[in-house]
Amino acid sequence: MYKKKGVSLDLEGCPSSPYEIVKAHLIAETGGYMRDYQQDEKGGLQKIGFDRIRL
Repeated sequence: MYKKKGVSLDLEGCPSSPYEIVKAHLIAETGGYMRDYQQDEKGGLQKIGFDRIRL
């Protein structure tokens, strides 16, 4: 849904597909991923970054 609306997706700072992000979530043994939402100048959603949190 985000990609269809033109929202960029990053995984660990690199452009990624929804499939790559889901795969990373599924294979993470410890920790998880934190979402980082970035807005454009009008307050609309521009980018979502997924950064790994290690425990």
